[in-house]
Amino acid sequence: MRPTGDAGRPDPAGIARAAGREAGVAPDFLGSYVLAQLDVISTGRRLRAAELAEHGLSGARAAEDGIALRGLVDLYLSATWRLWRELPVTSGSGPALRAAFGLQRFQHR
Repeated sequence: MRPTGDAGRPDPAGIARAAGREAGVAPDFLGSYVLAQLDVISTGRRLRAAELAEHGLSGARAAEDGIALRGLVDLYLSATWRLWRELPVTSGSGPALRAAFGLQRFQHR
């Protein structure tokens, strides 16, 4: 089952929970990652310094709690993959999606 909210929009909490189950890591370690990515995708902006710092703190907290780096990376990749699957595909979405996920160098030519 794909976690979607109202009107078929991605459900950030559902995505986080599913990613946590898959990675075997508490979804709390994602912090606001999924919400931030949705905002980045919809606006085309880059992640803010505060958002990047929050993700760094989540990593530090995970390390303090004994979460292996592999599990944390799996959590973030799983959340990203699940979010990616939920995004609507439109003709203009390519540049925004590449920018949101740091793939600017992979421009279609």
